[in-house]
Amino acid sequence: MQVESSFSISEAERVIRELEGRRTDTVLTLPTRSRANVGGGEPAVLQAVLTWASAQSVARIRTYARDSVDQQLETLTSHLVGTCAALLCDRADGLDHRDVTAEVRELALERLHGLQGSTPRNWSRGSQIEILCADHLGWSSPETLYATSDAGNRLLSRKEFDRVAELILQHTVPDYFPAREDHDLRIGIADALYELFRNTDEYGRADEHGNSIGRSIRGLHARRQAISRTGLAKMVEASRPLADYCDRLEPRGKRRDIQLLELSVFDSGPGYAPHWLGRPLADITREEELEAIETCFDKHATRKANSTAGMGLSTVVDILRRRNGFMRLRTGRQSLYADLGLQVDQTYGAPPKLSPWQDFRLAPAAGTLFTFLLPL
Repeated sequence: MQVESSFSISEAERVIRELEGRRTDTVLTLPTRSRANVGGGEPAVLQAVLTWASAQSVARIRTYARDSVDQQLETLTSHLVGTCAALLCDRADGLDHRDVTAEVRELALERLHGLQGSTPRNWSRGSQIEILCADHLGWSSPETLYATSDAGNRLLSRKEFDRVAELILQHTVPDYFPAREDHDLRIGIADALYELFRNTDEYGRADEHGNSIGRSIRGLHARRQAISRTGLAKMVEASRPLADYCDRLEPRGKRRDIQLLELSVFDSGPGYAPHWLGRPLADITREEELEAIETCFDKHATRKANSTAGMGLSTVVDILRRRNGFMRLRTGRQSLYADLGLQVDQTYGAPPKLSPWQDFRLAPAAGTLFTFLLPL
């Protein structure tokens, strides 16, 4: 099976759909170079790769490299999808079925080490930042998201996530905001990322029965898009929900381009409904699945006894409402979105109005992908 070089939501859904019929022992051919579309196209394709990896007894990828020192191997592992595929696979082949596993893995581990260090920006391309966890390889605690203590590694506190938001803004949208607006944006991003990444930390590493996942990737991806109104319309025309949202956007101030900040949080976990219901996805109807997802957005929704947790997703939704944001959630057999700029009259804690991304049956995807857009 081949992944095309234009990374988009529609390309991700094509791969996931085709995997449903031939999920075991499928060799995945990856493009060396890629172009990511607006709206979380690259993380969406990553979720397709996670779906592929979760079903393989022996995970094999194919590259276009001609030998073990081919520059294409370095180019492949320089983007999010290629890095993660190399970390997930058991074998990598070049052209003519040459074994390039050791070389691809070495390059991917080098990049993973950089992304887990104190300066992930140095290992990310362009106006973006990637931070990754490869739990199955023992790389679970990036320096920018976790702190080391006598008790081991712990996820940063909500207050400490202010530094994460500041890091993202410094390297994706530098010098764009006056101090006050920059402060408000930083606080909103910190709130959202903390709540979403805490979910991956608590629920994204094990299945619905608490068993460790054989191949587990978690992380976040932040990217700034600066694009003309015409270019934006062309890029999102295949995705009606995004097209309707982007049609309302206008350049702000004296800028000629529309500026968007994309943030995605992803994991290889069981997904919202299996976690909430404690049953495998195969034992859950689509109606039960959708109801469980909607319940997760209810104020104070939590499975923890005697807990004040559960405000996380309500916080994320409130932030997006206030900033004319947009969200997409892909989990299990559901792809849902909310154009929250149209829901500003809702009170804090009110669940978002979730709509189906597409009106036809979706194949099941591994893990959970949460992408949100903020106009700048």
